[in-house]
Amino acid sequence: MKILLRLAIGVVVLLVVAAAVTLFFVDSIARRVVENAGTAAVGVPVTLDSISIRPIAGAAAIEGLAVANPPGYREAKFLTLSRGELEVALRSLLSDQPEVPRIELDGILVGVEQKSGTSNLKEILAGMKSSPAPAGPAKESAPKRFKVDSLVIRDVKVRAQLLPLPGKASELEFTIDEVQVKDLDQDNAQGVVLDELMRRVVGAVMAAVVKELAVQAPGELVAGLGDAINSLGLPDATMTIGGGILDLGGMVDSAGQALQGVGQDLDQGLQGIGKGLGDLIGGPKKE
Repeated sequence: MKILLRLAIGVVVLLVVAAAVTLFFVDSIARRVVENAGTAAVGVPVTLDSISIRPIAGAAAIEGLAVANPPGYREAKFLTLSRGELEVALRSLLSDQPEVPRIELDGILVGVEQKSGTSNLKEILAGMKSSPAPAGPAKESAPKRFKVDSLVIRDVKVRAQLLPLPGKASELEFTIDEVQVKDLDQDNAQGVVLDELMRRVVGAVMAAVVKELAVQAPGELVAGLGDAINSLGLPDATMTIGGGILDLGGMVDSAGQALQGVGQDLDQGLQGIGKGLGDLIGGPKKE
């Protein structure tokens, strides 16, 4: 009896160790997959400190995601994310179309740097627009396509280093309280592959940043960026700043002109951030 008990305990211990080792390797592989997909999506190196997959709970957590700056900028990183949580429908984990009811990202820092004729924001957006899709794999190894219902991004802090202009501040800081995107895959019933999903997630952050910079910063910083944002194919999205809910759509007109209000004297007729955003995109939504 004692021998059987010892054998049973030994088997349980081995199973626990095997499960821990398996999860370690799964997390390690997943981290590399996310880094590779992010780099392909954004066009600059993307790194991730850790990812923890909890299949029984139907969830995953990521920490310390960073998007590098293009060469030639003062700071090494353009964007950092403190923490993210993903909900995954258990029944879909082993399918080719994992269902992700919700992605929540918390604590993002974006460092915008402007230099003569360009900015890191402009260069990264250009790289996202031109990043080629990976070559199609064989049918039996087709990549998973994620179906994402909701993306919520909270606490986006932006620090912008601007070219010095007479009478204008060379540094700018603001916080976007929340960005919400519904049906991140709404234009593709089959879902989106991981690199396209990451392109849309980063694009949602950048759309909100560009929208607010159009109010607060000189026009040349954001001129022409609306087309690049629109090319990312983002679905309906809103952002919350200063207590108002604002639409992120309608970046540019069909002729590809700069964002509404850019290039004009924003000091005239704009009384505070709230009014400036209202003039730019039509004001808060009505319930």
